[in-house]
Amino acid sequence: MCLSSFACFSRRRKLLKKDLETSRLVISHQRRIRFIVYLAQSLALDGASSPPLSKTDPTEQVTEQVQRLLLCLQRQPLAVREIMQSLKLNHRPTLLYDYLKPAIDGGFVEMTQPDSPKSPTQKYRLTKKGGMIFG
Repeated sequence: MCLSSFACFSRRRKLLKKDLETSRLVISHQRRIRFIVYLAQSLALDGASSPPLSKTDPTEQVTEQVQRLLLCLQRQPLAVREIMQSLKLNHRPTLLYDYLKPAIDGGFVEMTQPDSPKSPTQKYRLTKKGGMIFG
């Protein structure tokens, strides 16, 4: 238990600094409510900034959903319904926002008809970058 408010603040700041170096932020209120927030990047408290993540980084991570989508598209281009059947998904927005959007933004998947994204004959295929993920 802290006797003075300055000692409490100083102790909490040291703990906060240690947690920020390990990429997590712990927030507690009178030892009753505790939140742990995992940060995408470590934060530097002394004015030094950590380097931003690069989209062209060769070691970039691919989510499990994107990996499943890439495996599905390895053989041939597929339409949204075919992808959903292959991945055993029932909810179209889940496919679009959790699978296709990250894969397209990452440059792993492309549309066969990029000029008409809402075409009923639209299919998705792997890019060269997407093909290199599995060798």
